[in-house]
Amino acid sequence: MLDAHVATGLRSLKLSGMADEYERQQTNSATSVLPTSERIMQMVHAENDARADRRRKRLLGLSGLDPTVTPEDLKFGAERGLDQAMVNELLTCNWIRQHNNATIIGATGSGKSYLASSLGRAAIRQGLSVGYYRTHLLLEDIAIARIDGSIRKMRHNLRKLHLLILDEFGLHDLDDQGKEDMLDIFEDRAGSGSTIVIGQRAIAEWHAFLAHPLIADALLDRILCRSYNIELKGRSLRERKPVGQ
Repeated sequence: MLDAHVATGLRSLKLSGMADEYERQQTNSATSVLPTSERIMQMVHAENDARADRRRKRLLGLSGLDPTVTPEDLKFGAERGLDQAMVNELLTCNWIRQHNNATIIGATGSGKSYLASSLGRAAIRQGLSVGYYRTHLLLEDIAIARIDGSIRKMRHNLRKLHLLILDEFGLHDLDDQGKEDMLDIFEDRAGSGSTIVIGQRAIAEWHAFLAHPLIADALLDRILCRSYNIELKGRSLRERKPVGQ
């Protein structure tokens, strides 16, 4: 009866990890011979693990990432232009802690978004916050936030992300306000967060795409400074079915 009260008391204090470990110990005769301090330490470790797991689940839910994407399913090979050593380095997430950026360029279906999402998933596993956005939709949200007065809050939320993933960059034309908003995003995050930019256009084409020399120079400087640049090659990885199937 006392054991049940102890577990209930721990849960009332929001220490469910400790409560679960305490109940496990009560059914494991091997732990009965352990010193009390060691048993308590096991409970503390269990609580820390439980909190970290809840944080990872919360971060994944807020990230906008496809929850089925995992780094373990990445496909490497020289024909893809995907260097496994570089990817393994990126999967450590040290570059995120150092506030570096990355670009991933490639044709439709080359696996750009999957690679970026895998890096985002690796970051979440290490307790880092991630936000995945299609660039033109994010700019639409910013435009709406500017109208309804929530723009400061939105910029703050983007700024505090450890990793921001911008997909489909260069797919849709940007008006002058959109270009300025993109520059603001990178200026806000300079030295405080990392960004992955994904697109089909070669980096050499970005200046002409932006078609605004001052903004283009400033934006490219912030994106490409201390950046890992990946260019994917090869055939589409998406399954193609005959018409009618």
